[in-house]
This record gives sequence, C-alpha cells and structure tokens, in this order.
Amino acid sequence: MISSLYSRQVLLIIFVGIIIRLINIDMPLLEGAITRQLQTAETAYNFFSEGLNIFLPKLHVFPEPRYYILEFPIYSGIVGLLFKIFGPHDFLGRLVSVFAFAGTVWFIWLISSRRFNDSIGRAAAFIFSFLPLSIIFTRGFQPDPLALFFSTAAFYFFSEFYSEREKWFGLACGFSALAFLSKQTYAFILLPMCLFAFYRNGRRTLKNFRVYFLVVISLTPALLWTWH
Repeated sequence: MISSLYSRQVLLIIFVGIIIRLINIDMPLLEGAITRQLQTAETAYNFFSEGLNIFLPKLHVFPEPRYYILEFPIYSGIVGLLFKIFGPHDFLGRLVSVFAFAGTVWFIWLISSRRFNDSIGRAAAFIFSFLPLSIIFTRGFQPDPLALFFSTAAFYFFSEFYSEREKWFGLACGFSALAFLSKQTYAFILLPMCLFAFYRNGRRTLKNFRVYFLVVISLTPALLWTWH
C-alpha cells in the first residue's frame, strides 16, 4: 500500500515543480527546441485563425501554407481550442505542457513505488521534476511532454493489468494509442511493456492474445495517420 504521507510528499514535489516551470511562463519561445516550438505554435495558431480542422494542420514556411503532419495534432488541437477561448497567448501552450509534466510525475511515482518501494518512487519523482533539461523541455511549446504523459500512463495501466487488475487493460490500450498518435517515436514504450510482460509471465506472454491486441489497437491509429 502506498502511504498517504508519501503521496502528500510527492504532491509537494509536483507543486514545487509546477511553480518553477511557471516562472516567466510568458517568455518568447526561444529556449530548448526553438524550431520545433515555433512550428508547433504556428500550427496551433492556424487552428485558431483558420478553423479547428485537426486533420489538416498547416504550417506557413513557404509562400503558401503547407500541411504539417509529422504527428496527429492532439497537442496543437488542444492549444488551438484554448486560443479560441482565451486568445492566442503562447503561455497557454506552455501550460498544457506543465500540466502534462505534473501527470507524468504522478505516474512515474506510482510505477516506481509499486514495482520497487516508496523511497525509490519519491527519488524518481524528485529527479524528473528538478533536472534542468526536464524543466526546460516540460514547459516547452511542443507535443513531447503530452506524449510522455500518455506513455507513462500507458505503462502504468499495462503493469497494473499484468498484476491481476484486468479492468485497466482498456486504459492501457487507450493511453498507448494516444501516445503514439501524439508522437510516433513514442512507440518505443512497447519495448519495456513487453519486457515487463515477459518478466511477469515468461513465455506464457506469447499465448496471451490481449498483448497482440494491445499492440495492434495502439499502433493502428498512428499508422492510419501516417498513411493520411
């Protein structure tokens, strides 16, 4: 059982991590992956100014607009919707990343605490929260923090499913699909998920049809988007 005292300590770590990331939240998009941030911000702005058609994300890098379809624009779509509600402010995109960071820390703690112990869980949460590169990139205007949140949630629910909690299988599939849609390269999370399955059940994993179902249902939306 995870102690309520430890959970409060992790919530404090998350709170401090959020406060740090809110410092100069309205600064220009000039840190970290500058080009990637500007491309993502322009895509979100085009959703705001030209209509929220998430199947046609646009980027104006040539004399005429071009489609920017590296990944399904879940992040840009969320930010574009916020732009329509609150106006086109860059800090709104950063806020989405900051809240995704908070969710990621929570799942990192849950995974580490359940698979190891509370001390390791708190250490993992602390390290991820306060590493300088983590601070820079988990407040950036780009889809990676949201994709990382989906990935850690997917692994957590998959590990819970493999620990005899059958009800979490659907969430494992859903978060996996969202992670790969948000950024196809996050399909790497399938490797530790499969290794965990083999660690728990050995070769019996190869006879579990739900593992194959999860892989198919998780990858299909991203593959369809790539085809699109």
